[in-house]
Amino acid sequence: MDDTRNPQDRLEGISYTTDTVQELLAGVSFPIDARALAQHLEDRDAPVPVAEGIRTSGVDTFDGIEDVMAVVGGYAV
Repeated sequence: MDDTRNPQDRLEGISYTTDTVQELLAGVSFPIDARALAQHLEDRDAPVPVAEGIRTSGVDTFDGIEDVMAVVGGYAV
């Protein structure tokens, strides 16, 4: 794997459903800053590219699950 790629690039082709993301976000109070959200995801054993994608997304504050879904590239099913 090319380590110079943006973590967001590694999320391509991976689909996270809204239910999966909601499980990972259990206990999160929105709005939440990206660093705190990434730490929460790591604490919940989320896939590393998800936490890295949040941390490096360029988004300072996430206002809800929709913001998180936009970054992790998930599709609601």
